Amino acid sequence: MKFALPLFCVVVLTGTAHADPVHLKIIGPDKQPVPNAQLRFYEFKGYEKTQLVQDVPGLKTDENGLIDFESKQSLATLEGDLEIVEQNVLMVRVVAPGFAVAYRHLKAGDNEMSLQAGRSWGGVIYDDSKSRSRAPKSNFSRPALVTKRFPRSCRPSSNRKP
Repeated sequence: MKFALPLFCVVVLTGTAHADPVHLKIIGPDKQPVPNAQLRFYEFKGYEKTQLVQDVPGLKTDENGLIDFESKQSLATLEGDLEIVEQNVLMVRVVAPGFAVAYRHLKAGDNEMSLQAGRSWGGVIYDDSKSRSRAPKSNFSRPALVTKRFPRSCRPSSNRKP
């Protein structure tokens, strides 16, 4: 009986403290691997306990679009009412030239992530006097009016200027 409690503690602690290997393959819309995609891993437990796990400059996929990572906590899914709050979640953000920025939850083991082609948007912002605004550049595809009530929000302009 003396050994039951310490043995139980060792089993519980090792069961919750182990890390899980994660293998990720990044592919494009044409199903070809995306080399040199920049990655940032986040691991969190619950909604407000986000922790940036890996933010090493230069963390990128290899020429085959692959990267291996090990989580700091177990990624096992827990059953029950507190499933979302109590389980550890690993998420990745991927940035690659020519593709849209993507986020995804990862599971232990093999994962494959498909990126979508990125698009560039640009435009000009006009103020109420119909002159070009000095507001910061926004990603609009056509000229927009800056409203006085909401100076940072824009509505589409009905009269376009070249």
